[in-house]
Amino acid sequence: PASRDAEEIRRLRTNLTFVLPEEDKANVIVVTSAGPSEGKTTISVNLATAFAEAGSKVLLIDADVRSPSVSKKLGIEGTVGLTHLITNTVSSHDAIQRYWKPNFHVLPAGKQSLNPSILLNSRAMRALVDQVSKAYDYVIIDTDPMQVSNDAAVFAKEGPQLLVVASLGITEKKTLKQTDQELHTLDIQPIGLAINYAEPEKPQKSGYYYYGEDTDENGKKRQSQHKKSGKAKD
Repeated sequence: PASRDAEEIRRLRTNLTFVLPEEDKANVIVVTSAGPSEGKTTISVNLATAFAEAGSKVLLIDADVRSPSVSKKLGIEGTVGLTHLITNTVSSHDAIQRYWKPNFHVLPAGKQSLNPSILLNSRAMRALVDQVSKAYDYVIIDTDPMQVSNDAAVFAKEGPQLLVVASLGITEKKTLKQTDQELHTLDIQPIGLAINYAEPEKPQKSGYYYYGEDTDENGKKRQSQHKKSGKAKD
């Protein structure tokens, strides 16, 4: 909780609260990435944790049913979840689990039984998102990478906000550009871009400028720019 990584997640949480619009389902944040292995699930899990830590009622949904990993990261049972809930196999009481705090709930992906695209683009899925957006302060939905499917874009077209994760040293420029073009074509504007695997900045000297007045050789006053060096203060 006191690590630099945790503080960066809290910073991301705070930034999102300032830019989320005030409209229906704007409290639903869909997290995706251009390609796989960019850390979108790690961002999703920790972002949900940060909102819950601040006292918000949060639901984390694993909608990456092709390759679910939320339950594994949290160490909870994931065989029953989203796929069962939207097909009316189980009730929300059986599918949604409480994790860590009373205000932090998790809906695992569950077992894949039908075509994922059909399941996630169904009327039942849209109804679920609409329902949970009213029951929770924030809903975080972890989805497939855009390179795998456009499920994230489908969700975002219905009102939720889209957060794209990119990773230094992993994300390919070509894939990221393709994702940007697809979102532009669908008229979807992401709420933000989270950069993952960033290296900590090394402490370094910094300078700042101040403006004052000098007198030139003829005795006239003129504006001048000066630089003072030194370590930056907190």
